[in-house]
Amino acid sequence: MSLSNYDIVYACSELFSIYIIYYFFRSLFGVQIRNKAITISVYALYFVLTIGIHFVANIPFLNLIFTIVSLFSISLCYNTTFPKRFLAIFEYIILTFAAELIVSVVTKNAYIEPLQKYEYENEIGIFLSRMVIFWVVLLLGYFSHHRNEQKILPIWTMFVSPCIPILTIGVELLFTTVSGVTAQSVTVSMILLFIINIVVFFLYESLSIAYARAAKATAAEQEKNYYQNQCQLMQNAVEDTRRFHHDISNHFSIVEAFLEGHKTNEASQYLQELIQKEEKKSVLYSTSGNIVVDSIINYKLRSVSDWNVAVTVDIVIPTELPIEIVDLSTILTNLLDNAVQALQKTDGKRELKIAMTYRKGMLFIAVKNTYPGKVHYENGEIVTTKEDTESHGYGLKNVESAAEKYDGICQLHHNDVYFDAEVALYL
Repeated sequence: MSLSNYDIVYACSELFSIYIIYYFFRSLFGVQIRNKAITISVYALYFVLTIGIHFVANIPFLNLIFTIVSLFSISLCYNTTFPKRFLAIFEYIILTFAAELIVSVVTKNAYIEPLQKYEYENEIGIFLSRMVIFWVVLLLGYFSHHRNEQKILPIWTMFVSPCIPILTIGVELLFTTVSGVTAQSVTVSMILLFIINIVVFFLYESLSIAYARAAKATAAEQEKNYYQNQCQLMQNAVEDTRRFHHDISNHFSIVEAFLEGHKTNEASQYLQELIQKEEKKSVLYSTSGNIVVDSIINYKLRSVSDWNVAVTVDIVIPTELPIEIVDLSTILTNLLDNAVQALQKTDGKRELKIAMTYRKGMLFIAVKNTYPGKVHYENGEIVTTKEDTESHGYGLKNVESAAEKYDGICQLHHNDVYFDAEVALYL
């Protein structure tokens, strides 16, 4: 049996389809597969059987049944629920059917008899249908990754990468219009373009994985620093307590001497100074048990004890939260930095209230503080009051960006005395 150019293109397109299916399932189910060897074997068996059916029967109805069974078998290689499997299979079947139908109409061969052998043999058509499917799958994958925050590459890649299949189609169509091009040359060009697309997006995925690993390493290092900060603050508090206990007898002797000399005012003043001195030492404002939250709050507020600030901290959260440390740090550090800077500029009463609660999958963060009473707006948005606007002014924008990753919101309220920032996240 001799192979036609269409048969060769079809075989290459099915290899490309395997990559499309792999990318599609990976986008929806994640990278957690049950067994790598079994998964590779299932994909390979799917390719062999697909080619075999093409040469033996190629009846649309049988192709549909085989595709559904094959996709279900492939989905079993991934750790996910059955409703998600069925939904993914349904989406892919509808997608491929729509793409092939549209291409068939464009190439003027839209008639399909479900129970008879499919005689459609258009190389350009099979090439176009695979590229259109790939383009749609890429878009679905990017939106899925963006919603689940699995990707950390720049956002522009979401718009540039899907352009590659479109450019591929344009290049191939342009190539076919060149005079003197043979059918064999067209076949070779399609095969090369299939390969180029696979290589490009394989490199893209590898780069994405490398970025993800780097982000995890950065988060782990940041978490390590939080632990070290918290441990250092706790160690300082313990040392201050030990030092106070060691010197307590001397303090009592001095107070006793004042009282024996009937110098009650001096004794009272000495006690007040002693109390104020101890209150300023290694204050632990937050003791929720969540190391990251406690470390950030205690570290950021280490200087306010010298400013006569009335601090209220009300935190009711578990020791671990289902949120990336980088995002939690971005929100808390920027809100606290803004609050501390405002308190530093405030001449009158200084108050700071921090509240955090977690219930029913929602995390609420509220930071309320007194401030000088002046807020600068530009185009309806609050802007920094610092002179170096190029290096500053991104704090609240970063908070809003981090909140949007969890479908959350950041709301700001203020009057002449208080500035209130509230963040709600869906975790």
